[in-house]
Amino acid sequence: MNRRLVAALVLFVAVPAAATVAVLAAWGHGWTSSGASAGHRDGGGASLPGALPEAYRLLVAIVTIVLVAHVLGALARRVGQPTVVGQMTAGILLGPSILGALAPSAQEWLLPPTTTVPVESMAQLGIVFFSFKIGYELSPKQLSGHGTTPLVLGGAGVCTPLLVGVGIALLLPAEYRPQGAGSGPFALFLGVSFCVTAFPVLAGILLENGMLKSALGSLAMATAGVADVLAWSLLACALAVAHGGTPLGALSTAGLTALFAVLMLTVVRAGLRRIWEGRGESRTQNAAVLFVHAPLLCSAALTDAIGVHPVFGGFLAGLAMPRLPQIERIVERTDAVASWLLLPMFFASVGLRTGFGMIGGAKDWLLCGLFVVLAVAAKLVGTAPPALLLGVRRRPAARLGVMMSCRGLTELVVLATGLQLGLIPPRLFAMLVLMTLATTLITAPVLNRTGGSQDEEPRLPEPSMSGAVP
Repeated sequence: MNRRLVAALVLFVAVPAAATVAVLAAWGHGWTSSGASAGHRDGGGASLPGALPEAYRLLVAIVTIVLVAHVLGALARRVGQPTVVGQMTAGILLGPSILGALAPSAQEWLLPPTTTVPVESMAQLGIVFFSFKIGYELSPKQLSGHGTTPLVLGGAGVCTPLLVGVGIALLLPAEYRPQGAGSGPFALFLGVSFCVTAFPVLAGILLENGMLKSALGSLAMATAGVADVLAWSLLACALAVAHGGTPLGALSTAGLTALFAVLMLTVVRAGLRRIWEGRGESRTQNAAVLFVHAPLLCSAALTDAIGVHPVFGGFLAGLAMPRLPQIERIVERTDAVASWLLLPMFFASVGLRTGFGMIGGAKDWLLCGLFVVLAVAAKLVGTAPPALLLGVRRRPAARLGVMMSCRGLTELVVLATGLQLGLIPPRLFAMLVLMTLATTLITAPVLNRTGGSQDEEPRLPEPSMSGAVP
């Protein structure tokens, strides 16, 4: 061995280490503190050892939630279902409906109130990032790729379920209505919950079935994109009306929301592109990450300050973000972290608030079944007949209606927002979560069983790309 290396190790590693041990040994009587030990035994004080168990339980809860969500997500994929079905099931499994009913002490130890608070915070951050990804994926080029056909189908696929949901809200007995919320906001919110289509979940189903790049798959994604924009806008209106309280307050909140949306999609969008292009190649990776995330978090905070949920701000930030290769890579990396860590927290949060034990008696279960039937039928009626009128053949038109009935994670975000703001009661929330799970479960099997040959692809008008925005 090199003598200089040995000398360096002895002089600068061994000697300082030995000296440190000698000094600590000389003051060995100070290793324990009677006051600190007593405080720890009594559970008092603010010493570090007393804080360790809560941090430990939080880490155990996070690891458990992430592990169960991803294991069940993988199992769902193995049986031909989208990952989100398994992750939704994981959240319900860890909540009071299953784990809380079978092993209440274990559920209380794993997710006590001191743990659920940070889990809920992570969940809220996760759905803000999720809504940002939805907005970013809805590029104007994609939405305009089939001319006006997706606009018509998306609008029809939203308006018919919206009417059905509002009608259900008006006919529901008083026991299913929220306390303290007006009938108008409740009806509008329930209508919105029936018109949602899960854009990212649908994309995953089409990709796994080899349909994403087909004519029908492309039309379905464009139609779902239009429907998502309309549904998020209607959700913002419902939240604005609920927050405003009085008609004047609701009008003020809705006006501020509309003004903010216009500014984000015009001034902020153009400004972001100009700032990005002005920096050229001189920007660092950290600056690029800040460029993407700062507008996202600011937009979410501002919509929350206006009185609309932060998810709408995340959605607007995604729409406003320039579509450029480096930005796309940053968005993908952010989405990977959100999907791996934060969204499982959201599923757990939903599971903790979903008490299927509140659904009792034949009347409740009959209503659950009715919700599922009406949710699917409303999407079919709202999508298939207009598609037939626009030249789509019968079977692809029906399959398009089935695709639009896929609700998935987007619907859970909407429902959780409504529950958080008091627009729906916990009992109805649990029933609508069941509806969401059922309509998401049936999408892939029905598409597989009704698959047709390539000559059944829809006949569409020639797309007009003149109005496309890069």
